[in-house]
Amino acid sequence: MRKHYLLILIGTFFLLPIFSQQQSERYKPAWMNGDMPPKSNNSYEFRVMTGEGKTLHEARYNATMTLFNDLMREKGVSVSSVQREKVLARESIEGYSETSIHDYNYTFEYDKHKFSFKAVDEYWEQRRGIYHCFMLYEVALMPDKVHFDAIEYTTSYGSSALFRSLVVPGWGQMYKRQRAKGIAVLACAVVGAGGVVVSQNQYTSYRNKAKEEFNTDVRKTYQNKSTSWGNVRNGFIVGAAAVYVYNIIDVLASKGAKRYKKKDLSFFPFVGTSESYGITMALII
Repeated sequence: MRKHYLLILIGTFFLLPIFSQQQSERYKPAWMNGDMPPKSNNSYEFRVMTGEGKTLHEARYNATMTLFNDLMREKGVSVSSVQREKVLARESIEGYSETSIHDYNYTFEYDKHKFSFKAVDEYWEQRRGIYHCFMLYEVALMPDKVHFDAIEYTTSYGSSALFRSLVVPGWGQMYKRQRAKGIAVLACAVVGAGGVVVSQNQYTSYRNKAKEEFNTDVRKTYQNKSTSWGNVRNGFIVGAAAVYVYNIIDVLASKGAKRYKKKDLSFFPFVGTSESYGITMALII
């Protein structure tokens, strides 16, 4: 009895950190792996910053402070932490809540330098009571002429994922960045198909031996083995079919990792270096 209690205690010790961890999304966004959203212009760059805190608000704020510090340091500007907090508090145009992020911009001048950046996405994890927040920013390269893009996301993959799963089981899941599930489905499909081939070969082999055998007892043994392998083959066929059907249903019903919505055509005002004005058209493929 004591052994059972000991096993439960050990299992609880190792599983508790897993259950205590929370995250904002099931799948990490693509930009955390370096896959940035498409840009319609070169007036800004993407930057990923991290922050930690006891609350989500504090973690977001610390990520923003880290970016602010980097921008100041790149310009050779030395600012005290108190002054930085005053600048950020004063210049925030749109705020953010404790539960979800909204686009918010910072545009300000300090020591004859102008700064402008915008938060467009975030991903956070809570581990052992501490929030670890990863934030994606659009940072202006030309603050006076910047045109920030509105980044839109979707979890829908439409017929593209379905087509892949129809061709190769699990491919659609991997396309939706459900890699573990996709690999599992593909592995089960391969095992099922392989099992069908092997068992069919054994079934055919023993059936042929039974036809060629004159000894009644031996022929009966071959027939029994042939029947057994036929049943195994049928089991593999049913299993492989079930995996394939599950693969189709799952790729239609489940939501994948969020991805960027592509805008085929976009227009925005343009201001040239020689005070020329116009409209810029961007085609994103």
